[in-house]
Amino acid sequence: MSHPLARRLQLGTDEWRHAVTLGGILFSITSSYTLTKTARDAMFLAHLPATELPLVYLGAGVLTLLASLVFARATRHVATWQTLAGTAGVAAVSLVVFAWAFVIGGAWVPVVFYLWVNLYGLMLTSQFWNFTNSISDPGEAKRIFGIVGGLGILGGLVGGIAAARLGTRAGLPALLVMAAVLVALTVPAVWVGVRRGAVAGSEPPPGESGRSPFRADYVRWLALAALCSVLVTGLLDYQLKVEIQQRYPTSASLARFFGLFYTVTNTVALVFQLVGTRWSLERLGAGWSAAVLPAGLGAGALATLTSPGIGAVVGTRLWDQVMRLSLNRSAVELFYFPLEPGLRRRAKAMIDAGLERIGDALSGVLILVLGVTIGAGTWSVALVVTALVIIWLAAWFRIRRGYVDELGRNLRRMNLDPAAEPLPLREAAVRGATTRLLASPWERVVLHGMEVLADADLRALRQQLPRLLSHPSPEVRARALALAAAHWPERAEAHLAAQLADPDPRVRLAALAVRAELDPSIGLEAFAPYLDAPDPRVRAEALRAA
Repeated sequence: MSHPLARRLQLGTDEWRHAVTLGGILFSITSSYTLTKTARDAMFLAHLPATELPLVYLGAGVLTLLASLVFARATRHVATWQTLAGTAGVAAVSLVVFAWAFVIGGAWVPVVFYLWVNLYGLMLTSQFWNFTNSISDPGEAKRIFGIVGGLGILGGLVGGIAAARLGTRAGLPALLVMAAVLVALTVPAVWVGVRRGAVAGSEPPPGESGRSPFRADYVRWLALAALCSVLVTGLLDYQLKVEIQQRYPTSASLARFFGLFYTVTNTVALVFQLVGTRWSLERLGAGWSAAVLPAGLGAGALATLTSPGIGAVVGTRLWDQVMRLSLNRSAVELFYFPLEPGLRRRAKAMIDAGLERIGDALSGVLILVLGVTIGAGTWSVALVVTALVIIWLAAWFRIRRGYVDELGRNLRRMNLDPAAEPLPLREAAVRGATTRLLASPWERVVLHGMEVLADADLRALRQQLPRLLSHPSPEVRARALALAAAHWPERAEAHLAAQLADPDPRVRLAALAVRAELDPSIGLEAFAPYLDAPDPRVRAEALRAA
């Protein structure tokens, strides 16, 4: 019998078990990482000035980039579930060692621990999503990733609450011991999940593409947006820690602040994930949803410029973290969809593991440059953030424009040559993915999907016709009627009355053209009212139809 919540979410028993298992693993990872981030920041700021952070950012970026390249090469023939379990095991042992180092002390501990936390946290999270993506098909991913991400955010919330209380009462070493236990739980969870079939142990080999990802304009704009994103979050992190160090001098007070900060962050992110993410993606679309994060950061930077202070700094950083944990992750992932599989995998790997890590180092360099020129204070950092946000938003504007063009090229690679033999969509996953294009909020994507199904799967297109004939877009309604007339005249005739009364003249004209094809007795005078229409597209179509 399926779980009541699974039935409410329309998930099968296997999908529900898959979602809960993956979500439980991510819960352990994020709660552990939140504890270690709290200990990292409290230890560093209690012993070293925040002005040393740019050098640490630079070192962390370079170290993480090199480690990622070596790690990827060393594990390229290892299953992702084994890599994830191994990384978690190493992380658990290392945290116990650092808990001991916190007790004995040493000038090297704050810096080395800061570098290590950045390294293991990024690699462990990356390995989890590599593992998850490798064993999930696109359809299942859309159904279960909301649950998985929600449990991950819940883990961060629990970690924040535990950090605020435990860090004050038991000290920073206790945070690391608890974090080690939580991340160690990942190892048996992955192993048991594979053994019981809750998650797959075998993975399909990824397709390869010999094309360099950065030869595509679309990928270059994605890379620019990712780089701006990393630079901005690095600057905001530095800005917050400079302000906080001036107000909280001890490790206990710092741990309490960061624990509460992560608690609020994850609470708001969880609420938004449950309430706002799906609404935003469905109503605004992925393009506008991806712009929500930089737009809010731009507003926060302007608030900091006009009224510098702790309130504007904390609020801007809070917006940054909340949106990254919820809406932004879901929206950005959708923009890799138009790329062919091999190119998509390489582009994502190069941006996530390479360019974003370079961005960490560049944020350190940028702060150092500010320090020797106009000063790396709150106001100057906000000024640079404002400039980066403008570039970031411009990149997303170009990405939105390029999305449909790139999608069209990818669909044409699926044999959309009208002179070629139509290629049936025999694979259920491919058919399902193509049919889901018709649910896109973007008109041009829906039109592309209709053309694909018209060439490859008329049965699937016919099932979608009633919804397409009442689509919010007039272009879609008109095209759906034309396709119905071409393949199923009787169905087109059944909808003519409604389409002839459509509020949009383009749809009425399309319906009149279909009616003229079905009834040759209709004269040219029927098209006369449309020849003087204010819309030039309507006039052109009327001339063509007449």
